[in-house]
Amino acid sequence: MHGSPASDRGAAWTVAALTVAAALLRAPTLGRSLWLDEAWRANVALAPDADAFWSQVLGGGGITAPMPPLFALALRAVGTVVGHSALGMRALPVAASVAAVPLSWIVARRAAGRAAGLVAALLFAASPTALLHGQELKQYSTDVAVVLLLLAAASAVAAAPTPRRWLALALVESAATGFSYPSALALPGIALATLATCRDGAARRRWLTAHALSGGAALAWYALVIGPQRARPAVSAYWAGDFPPLEGAPGAGWVVERLGEFLGYASLRPPWLAAALVLVGLALAARWLSVAALASLAAVVAAAAWQVYPLSGGRTTMFLLPFVYLGVAAAAAPLTRRSLPRFVHVLLAAGGAVVVAPTLVAGVRAPAAGVVYEETAPLVAALAAARRPNDRVYVYDGAVQAFRFHHPALDPAITLGGSHRNDPAAYGAELTPFLVPGQRLWLLFSHVHTPPSGRSERDTILADLTPYARQLDVRETAGGASLHLFEVVRAPGAVRHLKLTPRDLADPARMQELLGR
Repeated sequence: MHGSPASDRGAAWTVAALTVAAALLRAPTLGRSLWLDEAWRANVALAPDADAFWSQVLGGGGITAPMPPLFALALRAVGTVVGHSALGMRALPVAASVAAVPLSWIVARRAAGRAAGLVAALLFAASPTALLHGQELKQYSTDVAVVLLLLAAASAVAAAPTPRRWLALALVESAATGFSYPSALALPGIALATLATCRDGAARRRWLTAHALSGGAALAWYALVIGPQRARPAVSAYWAGDFPPLEGAPGAGWVVERLGEFLGYASLRPPWLAAALVLVGLALAARWLSVAALASLAAVVAAAAWQVYPLSGGRTTMFLLPFVYLGVAAAAAPLTRRSLPRFVHVLLAAGGAVVVAPTLVAGVRAPAAGVVYEETAPLVAALAAARRPNDRVYVYDGAVQAFRFHHPALDPAITLGGSHRNDPAAYGAELTPFLVPGQRLWLLFSHVHTPPSGRSERDTILADLTPYARQLDVRETAGGASLHLFEVVRAPGAVRHLKLTPRDLADPARMQELLGR
């Protein structure tokens, strides 16, 4: 599977160039404002003290999907250096995303050769899916990097099962779940894959020792962290659609449908051809990789059947992305083997070009496709510059987390609104204390909820203000964020609310009576 030293050096320089290119593709959007989900995580990481930090990480706090503790701790370490910098806080996930390029090269090269390594590096550098999750402050790019690191450690053991490499594998496995919860579903596959590489009793004893250590760590992570956090109704409700519709073993059709959706999410189309390439590649690759991939897939299917973790066609399944891209990459390995029939070369080259080329072109052409923009930072800056001492500020619930990040200094004149979905009158109750004639009131919106009725909560709130205040200014930015300035001209008690029927409107005398004239 290894070429000449000169060829290896050339490939290594190519991978280095791809790594730099991966960083450059991700860089332009990193300074944008944090949007709701990102700001939530950043504010947890920047909690004022350790007690508040660990309470939110381990207990969930206001975030419905708590961060893995080691990921959160690493993010907190970044925050101590960069502070309230959107670009700086995104350093951890973007570093994980860029690191996937050389990691995938190492794994694919060991499993299927130099050509496979280069294809894998290309996919992780420029596929739209890898680019998207490498530009946002979430842990999905870390999920990918952790699984690749596990595979790299396993491939090192497969190449030379020395005690030092077994120890390295055990340490990586022990820490993996702390950085990435779903990577726990890859651990059984890694264990079976490395067991398949054992050739004698000494190797099997080292395998048992290594996995006794990492297995104990996994149980500890579950007992101390994951288990206590499982009772999260909001998360369970959110995941419900990604569990099998019936109890027990999920049907093959359901599994195939989900995997097809995930291949599409991984930017590999058409899904049937991508699936064929993955299967061919895993069949041609080293046995440890195919065992790890199939066992990890079996683990996530079982987890979905037991309603522990979803098998989705989206980001929660991102930890399986390495197996998908490595499978596609391994299908390129036979192209360097001249002994194979020409038609095999043609079929693999054509199939690979149809699946891979459009993915890479799409990523290079639009590296920011799918990135969420909620540009609250310019609005917060404008508010800080134009706000008068007696002005009141109301921050809509969807903008609260971003406001807290971009404007950490709060004061009594700032009200952080609550979430009142399905109860629009509650927003009016929050705003009533501000309706003092002569008072200026600022309202900041982002991540605005629109209920099934079709009228957004922003429109409802602004309409409720109309009888009492006149709008002096409005500023809008990308992603639907907006800042409104009102001057209150009437107190709530000075406004009569009439419910007029068509019959009332058609009767002038009745209208005069209702209007008190």
